[in-house]
Amino acid sequence: LVQPAVRGTQIVFHTASRTPSVKRVVLTSSCVAIYTDISECDAVNNKSLNEETWNRTASLDYQPYSLSKTLAEQKAWEIAGSQTAWKLVTINPSLVFGPGVKYHES
Repeated sequence: LVQPAVRGTQIVFHTASRTPSVKRVVLTSSCVAIYTDISECDAVNNKSLNEETWNRTASLDYQPYSLSKTLAEQKAWEIAGSQTAWKLVTINPSLVFGPGVKYHES
């Protein structure tokens, strides 16, 4: 779960770096890259989550999906910081609404 997320991010972002027409990359991450659960939010100063707030409690044994999203986004910022051709924007939704990929009559 973790390795494919990080490796996939590396592949896409290195491709963006080799494509001159790319000026901005938008990464749809997740709120789980910021925090795992409410206990982590309670530990944040002023209860304010910002660009410096990262999920610090997820592990391979506890919330591995959260760990994969955290490490993938951190890798994205690392790659973005190593170049000047494009800028990175991340979106960290907590819930996504919309129709499913496949239509179900019910």
